[in-house]
Amino acid sequence: VALTPESRFQLASLSKVVATAFSLEFFSQREIDLETSVTELLREIKSPFVLKAVEEHWVADVRLWHLFSHAALNLHYVPGIPCAEKFPTTISLLQKAHGYGEVIVDRPPGTIFSYSGGGFLLLQHIVEEMSNQSIDSLLRPFLDKMELSELSFDSEENFSRVKNYDDSGRPVE
Repeated sequence: VALTPESRFQLASLSKVVATAFSLEFFSQREIDLETSVTELLREIKSPFVLKAVEEHWVADVRLWHLFSHAALNLHYVPGIPCAEKFPTTISLLQKAHGYGEVIVDRPPGTIFSYSGGGFLLLQHIVEEMSNQSIDSLLRPFLDKMELSELSFDSEENFSRVKNYDDSGRPVE
C-alpha cells in the first residue's frame, strides 16, 4: 500500500515522551509531587492493583517519577494489542491479560535505568483512575494545545492502516 499524507503510523515507544510531558502537567495541576509514593497513590484511588517487588521492601520506595523515568519497574517490551480487537482496560493489562507479563519492581527504585513499559502502564492506570476518564479523552486537549491534532491515542479511531511486510515481501500481522 502506497503511503499518502493520510497514512498513520504507530509511535510505539515514542509515545512515552508524550506521556511523560502530559503526566508532568497532569500531576502539577493537581499539586501532586513527583516524590509521592506510588503505593500511597494506589491506595488513595482504591486500585485493585497491588505493586509487588523482587525484594518486598522496594515497593515502599517507588515514587511517581520512577514510573516515567525507567527507574523501578520491569516489562521492557509490551506486546501491544492487535488492531482487530477491542482495546482492553489498563487494569486488565496490569493483571497479566492479553499475554502481558507481571508488572513488578525489579530493582531498587531510582538506582538503575532499565527500559520500563510496565512503569507507563501503571502511570496510565493511575491517571485514568484519578481523573475517572480514559487516556484518550484526557490527552486530546493536551495534544490540541501542543498543536498535535494529527496525533491520536484513541484505539477506537477509524482510519486505514498501512500493512507491514518483512524483507522478503511477506505480509506481517
